[in-house]
Amino acid sequence: MRLVRGVNNLFLVSTQASLATRYNDRAPLESHHCAATFGILLNDEFNFTTNFSNEEFRMFRHLVITCIMATDMGVHFSKLAQFKALSMKEG
Repeated sequence: MRLVRGVNNLFLVSTQASLATRYNDRAPLESHHCAATFGILLNDEFNFTTNFSNEEFRMFRHLVITCIMATDMGVHFSKLAQFKALSMKEG
């Protein structure tokens, strides 16, 4: 897989780049970053989660994936609108 630097998800999907195909056109850059992060953790030298319980690792993985996927600017404004709508109801 050849990575092209300096492009966004929309470009990758529009050009049918292999990264977009691999991740089914859904946040290919963020999906790749999640996969790369956990791929690095498979290496004992870098795996600081070895002493985590199964539950701790599940929670850690969920949090990391959530944080990375939240950087997808393609959904930023819809998520922001949802947040604002919820915060208006609270007030």
